[in-house]
Amino acid sequence: MARGWERSQPDLPSTSSRGVRCNGRSTIGWQQTGDNATRRHAHPEAIAALRQGLALLSTLPDSPERLQRELALQLTLGELLMATQGMASPAAGDAYSRAHVLCQQVGDTPQRFRAL
Repeated sequence: MARGWERSQPDLPSTSSRGVRCNGRSTIGWQQTGDNATRRHAHPEAIAALRQGLALLSTLPDSPERLQRELALQLTLGELLMATQGMASPAAGDAYSRAHVLCQQVGDTPQRFRAL
């Protein structure tokens, strides 16, 4: 039986959430994968999962739910990029800039402070 650190494959959402048809729920799987990887300090895996979730979200029509999910992904991505690339990371700045725009579109949200 392989231990967690011996596995060669990263945790990925189930096949059904990676299917051709994208819906809002599939992005939750990528968020959870990113969160799990972050807890294991597997930051590159977490960043890849969050970017996959963002790519899926970009295929969905605008809606309040989509904006909230993108905001959560962008904020988590920004935190990870700052941790791995430093406070002055252009990629982290891009994630936080997008999160700030999303906060303005969503309206009054508790995440606004995290995006500043």
